[in-house]
Amino acid sequence: MTRGHFDPVDVVTMQLAGRKTWRIAANTFAPVPNSGFALREPVPTGMRAYASELPPTEMPGNAESYELEAGAILHIPRGYWHETGSDRDSLSLHILLRPTTRLDRALAALRNELIRDESWRTAASALAATDLDALRAAVRRLDPADLGHRVRPDGPIEAGDRVARAGQAALGIDAIAGTTARITVTAFGFHRTRTTTVDLDTVFVPACRWIGALPTGATFGVADLLDRGLAGEQAVSLVRLLEQAGLLRRHP
Repeated sequence: MTRGHFDPVDVVTMQLAGRKTWRIAANTFAPVPNSGFALREPVPTGMRAYASELPPTEMPGNAESYELEAGAILHIPRGYWHETGSDRDSLSLHILLRPTTRLDRALAALRNELIRDESWRTAASALAATDLDALRAAVRRLDPADLGHRVRPDGPIEAGDRVARAGQAALGIDAIAGTTARITVTAFGFHRTRTTTVDLDTVFVPACRWIGALPTGATFGVADLLDRGLAGEQAVSLVRLLEQAGLLRRHP
C-alpha cells in the first residue's frame, strides 16, 4: 500500500498482473504543484508560496476508488491525491509525463535574454533598483515571435526591406582562416536548439559582428549593411541567411 500523496507529473498506470485499488481525489491544497507531497510530511518550502489551505493528514473524503485488474489502464492527473492498496500480489507499470509549465518557459526565455548582458553574469549579493528596472526592460523585449515555433520565411528579401534582431538567438565567429570566416548562429528553443554553421568571406565579418551585438528587437534596413562594407547583393544574401538561421525576422 502507498500512503496518500500527489506528484508534480501526470501518471499513466497499467496493471500487468494481480489487482490493485486506487483512491484518487482532486487537490485543493496545492493545485498543479511543482513538487510532490505526502500526507503527514513537512510541506516543501517552495510549495508554501501557493499552498492555500492547511496540509491535510488524510485522503479527501470525496476520493473515488478504482479497482484495476490485469490489462486495465488509469490516468492520474498531475497533482491529484492518490493512494493504493492490494489484497494480493500485484504488478503494474507507471509512465510519468512531466509537463512544461509557463513558468519553465518564461524563466528559460528570460535567462536567454539576460545572459547577453555582462552585468547579469557578474556576482551579486542582492538586486538593486536599477537591476529591477533592467529586468523589467528585458521582459518587455521578449517577443512571442521568438518564443514559439519559428516559422522559416519563404518570401524573398528585397533591398528595401527592414528586419529586426530576433531574441533567443546568438551569433558567434568561430574561426577566421585567410579570407574565410566560420559563422555559427544558434536559435534557442525550450526543447530544441537549432545551430547553423556556414563559411563566409571575411568581408561579411564586420556586418555579422554588428548584427550579433544589436539588442533584441532593434531594427535596421537591408541597405544599412552597405555601411558595413557590403555590396547590395551581399547585404541581401546575408540578411536572407541570418533570417533563415533565426537571428533576424521581418519587420513590418
